[in-house]
Amino acid sequence: MRQYYATIQRFSIVLALLIALVTSYLNYPKTAALFIVVALVGVIDVFWLRGSK
Repeated sequence: MRQYYATIQRFSIVLALLIALVTSYLNYPKTAALFIVVALVGVIDVFWLRGSK
């Protein structure tokens, strides 16, 4: 179950970064910044989960 969760987590991080790239390309800096923050929180969460095993 935890492995499944980690896969979803990684996918959502990649998705958030892709959306950030697209929105920054389309000149929506606030939206891009929001998704970059979401991706960063996801990355921190993954490493924190890995550390707490």
